[in-house]
Amino acid sequence: MGLEAVRHLLRLAGAFPLAAVDLARERLASASASGADLALCPGDGDAAAALRQGNAGRLADLVIDVTGAPASFPLATRLARDLGRVVVLGSPRGPVTIDLHDHVHTRGLHVIGAHASTTPPRRAPPESPWSMDRDVEVFFALLRAGRLAVADLVTRRLPLTGAGEAHALLDHERTRTMAVLLQLDA
Repeated sequence: MGLEAVRHLLRLAGAFPLAAVDLARERLASASASGADLALCPGDGDAAAALRQGNAGRLADLVIDVTGAPASFPLATRLARDLGRVVVLGSPRGPVTIDLHDHVHTRGLHVIGAHASTTPPRRAPPESPWSMDRDVEVFFALLRAGRLAVADLVTRRLPLTGAGEAHALLDHERTRTMAVLLQLDA
């Protein structure tokens, strides 16, 4: 799940202000166009200071790292407020260097791994009403009700035979490609 999809779901859940943080200016422009209240580029300077400036002096209650880049995790912890939450959604591969004492432990951060292997079972367990079936049901109900927009997530449409090209775009054109739709009838 990329930045765009996460932003839609957070907005739907009432997140405000909603900040997008990215090194790619194309993605920040897209984030602003689709409703992000703040668009912050770490390349422009201290992203945590910029977040405080745009958020009444506060850091984020919740930071969701969708990058998949291990190097982004230290910044994610700096953007979260004390006792805040950092969700690692982007499946980073590789080691992360961080001072757990200074960046996590003494600040009481809650670090949450959100991998597909942690998806709820098909049927809801006794302690929770959520399951994979319920997640899918709610997702499609939100689409039918017009409360979740996904059309703007698709940046390219290709015939099914273009699967290799789609993979290359997603791998090598990450700053300009959000999602590629493979069409069976094309």
